[in-house]
Amino acid sequence: MSLQIKIMDEIKNAMRAKDTIALEALRAIKSELLLAQTATGSQTDISEDDEVKIVQKLIKMRKDSAKIFTEQNRLDLATPELAQIAIIEKFLPQQYSEDEVEQIIQNIIADTGAKNIADMGKVMGLATAKIAGKAEGKTISTIVKKLLTVMALILSLSSFSQHFIDVNTGLNSTVFDAEQNSNFKHYGAGYKYLFDDVWGIKLD
Repeated sequence: MSLQIKIMDEIKNAMRAKDTIALEALRAIKSELLLAQTATGSQTDISEDDEVKIVQKLIKMRKDSAKIFTEQNRLDLATPELAQIAIIEKFLPQQYSEDEVEQIIQNIIADTGAKNIADMGKVMGLATAKIAGKAEGKTISTIVKKLLTVMALILSLSSFSQHFIDVNTGLNSTVFDAEQNSNFKHYGAGYKYLFDDVWGIKLD
């Protein structure tokens, strides 16, 4: 059953129940679907991918509105937006959890050999295609950025770790000047966490 048919059936149910919030949300989906179909000049239903993008767009619009209304202490306006989100989300494919998204992206990074933020575009393209509407773009982007930052940090650490880590004792007599090391400057907070909290090496 196409999304358009499902929406029409749900509109009928909402009309019978006199559910004005559901009606507004459902009619918004119907309107966007018709606009998309008209834009393509096709008499057939639009693709499932396009349907998902439309639903995601409508959800994002309402989340943005709800956030603004909440910040303005207008819960009377934010509440209907949130209610519509709950209705519209039912027409999305089953969504991945953040852990599932992270695992998919980790696999992509491993397969492509991505090493840092410079590879973000490549990883994002593959992740978006792989996840295909089962997670928000913002979630995907945030996780990609986080994992690539960690990857860059790990690779940067490994490139000079032999200068201050001894396999047997955990420490090396080499003096490590945190202020002069360019890698440390770039990833300062991350290094400080690893040294101070994980390895117990004080750099102050």
